[in-house]
Amino acid sequence: MRLWPMVSRDRTALDALVLIGLIGALSGCSMPFPVYSVSGKNVASLRSMSKPIKLGQFAGDQKSVSCRLQPISPEDGSTFASYIRNAFNEEMIIAGVNAGDGAPELRGTLKNIDVDCGIISASWIIEMEFSVGDRAPFTVKTVREFDGNYFGQVVFSRAYTAFVPSVQAFVNDALNHPSLQAAAGGVR
Repeated sequence: MRLWPMVSRDRTALDALVLIGLIGALSGCSMPFPVYSVSGKNVASLRSMSKPIKLGQFAGDQKSVSCRLQPISPEDGSTFASYIRNAFNEEMIIAGVNAGDGAPELRGTLKNIDVDCGIISASWIIEMEFSVGDRAPFTVKTVREFDGNYFGQVVFSRAYTAFVPSVQAFVNDALNHPSLQAAAGGVR
C-alpha cells in the first residue's frame, strides 16, 4: 500500500515536467537577429575589381520567413532586401571601395528568401535579380545547406546561426557573377 502513493507522486511530477516541456516548446524563444559580419572572400572580390561599383536601391518587402511555424525576421521591422543591401555596404566599407560619380550602380530586387528547416538537412535560399548600370538584369540564387534536426528548437537555432554565412555566400556569388564582373571591368 505504501507503493501506490509513491507512484501517484511520481506520476504527478512526470506530468508537471511534460507540461513544462510542452509550454517551453510551444512558446518559442526569442533570439536576437544575427548582426552581419564581413567575409574575407567578399572583401578580396571587391578589391580585385578594376572599377568600383556603387550601391543603388534594393527592393523587396519581405520581412519574415518561417522555420517550423516560428518566424525569423530582421529587427526593427526591416526587410530582408535592406539587410542584404547593408551586407554589401559593410563589405564595401571594409574593402575600402570608394565609388566615384561615374561608377556603375548596382540595384537589386529580392525575388525569394526562404528557409527550409528539415529533419535531416536544412537550407537557406536567397534569390535576387540585379542590374548594373544600363546592362541587362541578371539573377543570383544561392542555396546554402546546414544541418537539420528532428527537434524544432534545435533546427530553429541552427537556422539563425546559418543565416549570416548564407548571406555572405550570396554576396560572394553576386560579386563573382560574370555580369557584375563585366560591369566592374573584371579582375585587375
